[in-house]
Amino acid sequence: MSLASCYAELTTPWGEKASYYTRPQGHSGADYDADVGDPVLAYEDITITRVEWSRFIGWCVEGRARDGKYIGWAHLRGVTVEVGDNARKGTDLAEVAGYGDSPGTTWFGPHIHTTLGDHSGAIFEGMTIDPAPRIRAALAAAPAGGRPSTLVKEADVAKHRIFQSPQDFIVRPQWQRFPWRVTPDRQENLAQGTGGAGLYDILLNLYLKKFGATAQIEGRLVIENARTKKTSNGYLFTVDGSPTGEVRVAIPARVNVPSGSLLYLELHTLRGPEPTLDLWGADIANLGIPG
Repeated sequence: MSLASCYAELTTPWGEKASYYTRPQGHSGADYDADVGDPVLAYEDITITRVEWSRFIGWCVEGRARDGKYIGWAHLRGVTVEVGDNARKGTDLAEVAGYGDSPGTTWFGPHIHTTLGDHSGAIFEGMTIDPAPRIRAALAAAPAGGRPSTLVKEADVAKHRIFQSPQDFIVRPQWQRFPWRVTPDRQENLAQGTGGAGLYDILLNLYLKKFGATAQIEGRLVIENARTKKTSNGYLFTVDGSPTGEVRVAIPARVNVPSGSLLYLELHTLRGPEPTLDLWGADIANLGIPG
């Protein structure tokens, strides 16, 4: 199935009001016509952040887009992606659930239900915005699977992967700079070993424990001038806790690192109990072009 076929017919728009939509905004997503077993395709490049079951909307997939928005799909079966996967535009994420496979299909029949939110978990909370204009823009843009022409070839990219040393860190209310270790010496500069200045494509992977549903942390990639020590925020993000107390999240980011600058990860607890950062890592590529 093509992307255009997947999102061809909008049947229930976002915001539609009815007695069975309990939130003030009405329908929290956009529904598209589909048959049982039809593939559900990503309409943008995303990094999968959640694959979860909800007793209200069935199996769900959530992904973070490059601009920081969270795209979600519900009423699924046969999910083919996992948390941390990078799903390109046009990727098959799952199948449309049938009657009895997933809550939601019982009342309305098989369909594609997709949401758009400003934070992770918006699909479960109903705190959403209308995804239809974004889908229309995606269908009118480059073909599924196409890369923007400004990206360089893989052979031109300096890449490396780093992981924190096996030590738990408590994420305190004050900002903290987090280290990683690839040698016996402690390292902090994420730009080390990737060719210096340039546009960095980064995928942060965080694994947090004791991270309840009422908690939230904030993170930032900080650019620091090596000579003056002056800092600026290269990228800001938030992560919400979970009723299970454990969250694994993948956060894509792009940061332009000027010449003579260093790049650091900093976190702090924004609200709720202080969680533990059990493990974190980053896949880092210097694309070698200015941002």
